[in-house]
Amino acid sequence: MEIKAEPTPAESPYYREDAPDLYWRLLKVLAPPIRRMHRVKIIDHKKLPQFGKGGVIVAGIHNGPLDAALISVGAASQGRAVRWVAEDDLFKAPVIGGVLKELGCIPIASNRGKSTDPEQVKQAMAAAAEVLNAGGTVGIFPAGVIHPFFEGNSTFPFKTGVIRLAIETGVPIVPAWARGANAIFPWLSPVSIRDKKVYAALPVWTPVEVKVRFGKPFRVKKNLSMDSPHEELKAEAARLEQAARALFDDPE
Repeated sequence: MEIKAEPTPAESPYYREDAPDLYWRLLKVLAPPIRRMHRVKIIDHKKLPQFGKGGVIVAGIHNGPLDAALISVGAASQGRAVRWVAEDDLFKAPVIGGVLKELGCIPIASNRGKSTDPEQVKQAMAAAAEVLNAGGTVGIFPAGVIHPFFEGNSTFPFKTGVIRLAIETGVPIVPAWARGANAIFPWLSPVSIRDKKVYAALPVWTPVEVKVRFGKPFRVKKNLSMDSPHEELKAEAARLEQAARALFDDPE
């Protein structure tokens, strides 16, 4: 896969990562009203390396149905088009599934952050690595779960997949968080229906203020490899979670 810039810096100030046509068209149409409605403030966007400076993993705290879109708006200021890794069930949903495919998102066989098809997960990680090795941007919510609105500032543990991906590709991980996104369509705690956990959001689009913040690029320890013991990779995922949590706790 080749990730191109369109156009080049010499031709235009808008030097950006090549992506499916729908990606930049949606941002052009939807970003302005969303930014006005939610008074979106992008903080420390320059901590996300500008497009053209190699591949980057954006690792977010997942606290709302729209936080991926809001983080993508922030990443666009650095010319980055984020390919989000998302649960494969979302790609089977009417309308939204087709949109995710058109946006270049990467389906992964998982449920609440746990693999449901190890072979497909390998394929998804290979697809993500291809984007990163070509200098592109991949977005991951390492916990794999949206944080319910009424559970306050609780967080779920980060899984090791993001660490393995960074080791394989050698790219940095930039923590990100969209403060306030949890109050847009507030995500409810799960309800058990026929032994299955079902999540839902309140059908209310609240015009809350949102601050999208990026953290300092995180580098995986050099002594770690794909063959490192799981406990060591888990400890590194916890270190990344702590870096992301620093954004979560910052009052700015």
